[in-house]
Amino acid sequence: EESAPALDVEAVVQALELLGRLEARAGGAAGGRARRDAAGALGSCRRLYQRLLELALSGGSPSLARALAALAQEWGRLPGGGPGDAALRRLASAALGVRRLDFQSMVSLEISFEVLGMLHGPLADLLRRRRSLFLEVAPLPELLRAARRCCQREEASAWLLRSEDLEEQLLLSLERRLQDAGDAGADAFANPFECLELLAQLRRVPTAFLVSLCTWARRATLLGGGRRGAVTPVQLVLLDDACEARGIGGAAREKLDLAIRSVVAFGAGWDEGPGALDADPPDGSG
Repeated sequence: EESAPALDVEAVVQALELLGRLEARAGGAAGGRARRDAAGALGSCRRLYQRLLELALSGGSPSLARALAALAQEWGRLPGGGPGDAALRRLASAALGVRRLDFQSMVSLEISFEVLGMLHGPLADLLRRRRSLFLEVAPLPELLRAARRCCQREEASAWLLRSEDLEEQLLLSLERRLQDAGDAGADAFANPFECLELLAQLRRVPTAFLVSLCTWARRATLLGGGRRGAVTPVQLVLLDDACEARGIGGAAREKLDLAIRSVVAFGAGWDEGPGALDADPPDGSG
């Protein structure tokens, strides 16, 4: 069957929405013209769905996840049901062949295949195993990016299907892995305050991450530091408030207080070359 022109996913979905509006307006109409309009709309609808199927099978993970989500949401409007068995098998094969997926795409694929009645057997096992592996071994910055997309609903992922339960698993994994990372938690990020800002907003900051961030902030404010970026007073206020609420004291508190004094006295960090952040402070307070 002839496909729609070479539209992208957004254009196809918008076209389907327009068709739906036309169908709704024509629903109460009668006569030959209404029947012709309905037949024309059905033909256009079929061509648009065929285009979505082509996009889903076009190769890349963004195209697959995006088009499959649109298929799962929109196919029910087409009389005669969803994709046939052959099309479903091709979609499943395409999903199994994708080598790199972000967390939102993994979740959306699972939900899409569930809607289409395909989430069972090897396909279901592989998709769930991929998601679990991502949560267990992906670099911490990748987990943070995924968490930010879930919480902030970035435009790039607004078209994907969501699961509150799976997004909660993502946040729990980020918390657990930051706690398990201990003193190395903050060092996993180019700017760990981005992670603190998100987790503080969600009220789920691990204590070990706060302790590691106190050390990171002290090093970042040493004269000659700044390789990882400046520390601002606003960021230190956020860290100080979080440490106060958690009752963090001892060496971590001493390092944070030294970082605060440095920023107050000298400004928000320096940029005088690499290496100094990894050195011990000259006053022995690192």
